[in-house]
Amino acid sequence: MYKETYRQNCENWTRAVIENVDFEWHQGDDEDEFVEAVMNDVEFEIEREGRLIKEYAPAEVTAYHLFIKTGSDAGQDIDPNLDDALDFLRVSRSDIKEVDKQMYRDEGEMTIPGTITKHL
Repeated sequence: MYKETYRQNCENWTRAVIENVDFEWHQGDDEDEFVEAVMNDVEFEIEREGRLIKEYAPAEVTAYHLFIKTGSDAGQDIDPNLDDALDFLRVSRSDIKEVDKQMYRDEGEMTIPGTITKHL
């Protein structure tokens, strides 16, 4: 069930950005390789920017800033897209601590800044 939800959500999103890493799902991509590549890029960006993860354990990822962007022509409110993204990441709204409550428009896209704590 999660695999199908994962695939559907990836295909439906315009894009998702974690820190400075842009990633876009392409149909036919291997899921494990896709996730590994994204996580490697995220770790690199965190180190490069000096945003070190203060609390780190092998099964835990903390202090990731989550940015979810949906195209302005999606015709949907931001909340359903956020819920889809959270389902994809297997986290809940209670796992998100907003670092900036203001939603703003950036080149025709809605962006929600937040921080997630996720147990892998």
